Amino acid sequence: MTPTKNFVLVVDAGEDETKTKGGLILTAPIETGSKPGFVLAIGPKVTTCSPTDKIALDWGKGMPITLEGEKAILISEDFIYGVY
Repeated sequence: MTPTKNFVLVVDAGEDETKTKGGLILTAPIETGSKPGFVLAIGPKVTTCSPTDKIALDWGKGMPITLEGEKAILISEDFIYGVY
């Protein structure tokens, strides 16, 4: 799949737990939170990231899709907040 305009195709980076200073493990579903993701493909107008980049994004702002059995989202570049 090739995104159009300024859209980015992203999959979960697999980091679904966060450990607090006290040792508690917190988990969040992919639909919410600020878990990192990996960029699979970018549209022609995307300037802030490249395929294979690890990014910080707002998962709730994307359109969920399933590609070859794997959950992914299409998200506007506007909702990418950082590149690792």
